[in-house]
Amino acid sequence: MANVTEAQMARYLAVFHDEYVRSVEQFVPEGVRGQLLRYPLLPAPIKGYVSTQLGAGFEYGDPGASQITVERSSRRIERLFLGAPPSFFRLSGAVLLGNGNSAAFEDSRFKDVIPFGFEDENAGWVRLANVDLSHRTWHRHVRFAELFSHRTSDFWSEVEAIRRAKDEVLTVSFDLQAATAREVDISTYLASFKEKTVLVLGDFKSGRDRLSAIKAALARRSYLPIVLDEIVEEPNYDLRQKFQAVAAVCRFCVFDDSTAAGQIAEMSIADPLNIVRIILRMGQQQSTYMTRGTALTSRVVREWEYTLETLDEVVAQAATWAESTVKDLAIGREEAYPWRKQES
Repeated sequence: MANVTEAQMARYLAVFHDEYVRSVEQFVPEGVRGQLLRYPLLPAPIKGYVSTQLGAGFEYGDPGASQITVERSSRRIERLFLGAPPSFFRLSGAVLLGNGNSAAFEDSRFKDVIPFGFEDENAGWVRLANVDLSHRTWHRHVRFAELFSHRTSDFWSEVEAIRRAKDEVLTVSFDLQAATAREVDISTYLASFKEKTVLVLGDFKSGRDRLSAIKAALARRSYLPIVLDEIVEEPNYDLRQKFQAVAAVCRFCVFDDSTAAGQIAEMSIADPLNIVRIILRMGQQQSTYMTRGTALTSRVVREWEYTLETLDEVVAQAATWAESTVKDLAIGREEAYPWRKQES
């Protein structure tokens, strides 16, 4: 597979940021744009990095004109990006990322410590925001940067640039809509209510009454249940992308699989995301045998049958299992990613 070139990286950065700014200004109210991750940092000079050995990425300079430059080197992305002296890379303490994992360092200071490294080309990505690194007389301040172990042209294509920009803004739109429904400001929502948001999916036509009953049962347990078609539409966003973006930021997902509808596809899309999922079926109903037994080979999926009379009890049992699973996964991730313990 071909690797990204300097020209392709420059084009990716231009398309991503043009689409991101356009989407923010179209869908996000002006009063809350300052709370977003990257919008307040723009416009700024953007520098791309392309390694012919491993990785690629970009960073934002100090506020100023939006100029894009790209540096290419045979050094690995960590060495290319940091530009530290050779003695720095002989230090210990690096958190090695692998198997598609990620790390984020914000408002951090590292002296004589390498904060991260990539195991191989499938390792994952790292984000640095307001980070200072130093070693002897060398010092490096990072205002904002995102680095990836991937360097293929497909990963850094214009299509992926548009998709990632829309994913980011759709997530923001979802958060804003949920905050408005709770009549709280976005900061309060992100700090508290988002931890209780549950995505409910199923048959939006013939199964709407079942979905409403499931939502009510979840609400009685202090969750904020939302149905996918309640989320604002983005005209250039297909339904699969919409589900993937919203599901990834919810506490867990609940599927009513009693009749055949779009949830059959959504259950398949959710599988590689490793989202915690509850599957409910009314009585002996089912959408298809293809979705039966999903929980047999997964620790993040469980299946239950219910009636209208037992729904509250079943939802309570299912939610207890989901919460336990979410917490167990969080503990496991803390063990796998030691920097998370340091930040907590």
